[in-house]
Amino acid sequence: MHVTASEATLGRSLPATVTVEQPLRLVGVNRLAGVVTDVHDTSAVDQGDPLYAIDGQRVTALRGDLPFYRDLARGVVGDDVRQLQAALADLGHLPSSEVDGRFDNQTRRAVDEWQRASGVPRTGTVLLGTVVAVPQLPTQVELGEAVVKSRILSGGEDAVFSRSGERRFTIAAQPEQARQLPQGTQVRIQLPGRELTAVAAETRQDENGTTTIQLSGVDGGDVCDDVCTGLPPEPLANLSAEVVLVPETTGIAVPAAAVRTRADGATVVHVAGGTGGRGTPTELPVEVLVADGGLVIVEGVDSGSKVLLPAATDR
Repeated sequence: MHVTASEATLGRSLPATVTVEQPLRLVGVNRLAGVVTDVHDTSAVDQGDPLYAIDGQRVTALRGDLPFYRDLARGVVGDDVRQLQAALADLGHLPSSEVDGRFDNQTRRAVDEWQRASGVPRTGTVLLGTVVAVPQLPTQVELGEAVVKSRILSGGEDAVFSRSGERRFTIAAQPEQARQLPQGTQVRIQLPGRELTAVAAETRQDENGTTTIQLSGVDGGDVCDDVCTGLPPEPLANLSAEVVLVPETTGIAVPAAAVRTRADGATVVHVAGGTGGRGTPTELPVEVLVADGGLVIVEGVDSGSKVLLPAATDR
């Protein structure tokens, strides 16, 4: 008995729920007093994007770890100036060679140019409260409960929160399910218009017998590669995912029963020879790439070959 080798795609996955924990931390306190006149979409904030406005005065996000704590004007020196200059350089208003922490005439001109391009009054200075340092950009930020359009603020309100960068992606499973997710198993996480690829990493079991499998990026780093726009805004959210039990592979498929292992460890199949498959069978060495559901994808056999099953080979 023989079967015809033909091209097929093999792969198997199981649906799963991935839980993502996204701790928030305060990165910006409101330093302006007045009426909240505008609140912007903060689901995907990048360098120089507006966050909200008080009495028409815009508050802008700039990349940085050091909170802006004073007015920045000509003659001021410090790391906060350097942080501002780095943002101006990133936005194309200042040569990177001028990022030196000194607010000089060239920095003043760069601030003036940035203000003109942003459509805000040109002053050449950056007043306290008009910029907020966000450690990672682009990212999703959250505005504080007080930052609501038409509300009157007096200053000092917790205004801007950013993800801490310590996101945890996990899958909760019973022991028998966890055994199907050894370390390195690929997990595909679905986001709107985007798919994240993660792998099973650390595994822990609690006293109730539930196993928590922590996921990491394919390279061992962050699942999001530091760009997690598209994630739900909640600090704790569930995401649809697929656990890849057998990676999808396309190639020449034959029944698993047709593949034999010789005494020397080589894997082979027997192909019918001659017209109509009545000639002497030919033994071909093959490499098994993927096996699933009684079929295997192999290298070493051409499509259309008449592959013999063991009963036929033994005769």
